[in-house]
Amino acid sequence: MFLQCFASITFLLAAVARAAPTVNILTPVNLRTEGREKTHFEGLIFTKGHNVTTPSGGNHHCDGTNNKENRLPGPTCTSALADAARNRHFAFDGTFDPEFDDFFITSIGGDTETSTEFWGLLLNFQFTPVGGCQQEVKAFQHVLWAFNAFNVTHFLELTGPATARVNRPVILTVTDGSTGSPVAGAEVNGKTSNSEGKVAVTFGKVGVNSVKAEKSDSIRSNALDVSVCVSKDGTRRSMKESYVPKATISPPAQEEIITVMVPTTMPTLIPDQHAPVPWMTRPNNPGFRSTGEALSRSLWTERLSTSRTFDTTFDDFFITSIGGDSETATEFWGILVNFQFTPVGGCQEEVKVVDEILWAFDAFSAVNFLKLNGPPTARRNQPVVLTVTDGQTGRPVAGAEVDGHTSGADGKIIVTFAKAGVNGVKASKQSAIRSNKVDILVLP
Repeated sequence: MFLQCFASITFLLAAVARAAPTVNILTPVNLRTEGREKTHFEGLIFTKGHNVTTPSGGNHHCDGTNNKENRLPGPTCTSALADAARNRHFAFDGTFDPEFDDFFITSIGGDTETSTEFWGLLLNFQFTPVGGCQQEVKAFQHVLWAFNAFNVTHFLELTGPATARVNRPVILTVTDGSTGSPVAGAEVNGKTSNSEGKVAVTFGKVGVNSVKAEKSDSIRSNALDVSVCVSKDGTRRSMKESYVPKATISPPAQEEIITVMVPTTMPTLIPDQHAPVPWMTRPNNPGFRSTGEALSRSLWTERLSTSRTFDTTFDDFFITSIGGDSETATEFWGILVNFQFTPVGGCQEEVKVVDEILWAFDAFSAVNFLKLNGPPTARRNQPVVLTVTDGQTGRPVAGAEVDGHTSGADGKIIVTFAKAGVNGVKASKQSAIRSNKVDILVLP
């Protein structure tokens, strides 16, 4: 699944990354916890340094300044674990050692240390030299908590293409994440890697197939999501005009194949909030995908319902319903990439990492496809200027509403945020498709 990853999100995360060394603010971190028999958590989570409480250790600060390791507070490996545990409702425990001013993690997800098996902490596949409350992390770094970490031979890493054809083999690669060396004898989807770490896997199910590499003497790998599609290579037949009444079609200026980009994704969680925020890129899995696969992935992860019919002439699906909004005799679902209608169907239109995909209801009757832009950061109770434009033409849109305020003739709108943290806003207007969400990090 994918949710759209708009430019505003990229700007926001860049701002977070720049601010991280000097300000203890929410920072996106890749977190994975590998237990004895299963993965307890794998995802991108926003975290910052804060107090952490465990049943055995009590409540203590955990912001990188522990044991005077860092001069300024910031997000840490253990704060990320605590935030994931709270949001995903799995348990963890740890004792607190006053000498090191840090927690020793003893249990995650029910997997508790023994006299010979302990939880280990790695950052970017390397053991950390200090404890989890002392080890500060930067944006998008990879934090791994692994059970029995000190008795294994490899920390597996799985890479491969993002897409595959149904019932056709695809080559994946298993390496040791700590050394980069290939790993033989690892099992992926019932197949075993060779001396070069290569393994040929065939998927018989259309959709997103998630696989991991495992080996008895190793920590299992990251999850690799492979989009499996039925569309044929080179199939580029336009199906748009047979899909909707010709009178409602506003074709793009050029009937060309539009190559766009879309992220491979994983859940993103903000501490102290139960709702997920937009999903972000999984950096270790770039590649081509289809717009149809992006839709199916988002529907799968968000548990949304969908209906579609399959047209053998075009070897593609016609989407008829998403989330309960079903087409009518005059209202249809349309697909745009980079705000332009695609000339082919969703399984035929290939995409790459990080351009925008939009599935819009009643798309062919809309006057505007709103696009909202603004700064990635703002100050609490201080005005900030946002801009509403038509994503297709780039022209300003007047009369659009954002957070209770209306855009002027130049598309500008002034908004003030009273709440510190991440504030998400959208632009909406009658007869227009509502805009992307702009997330603005509001500082105190």
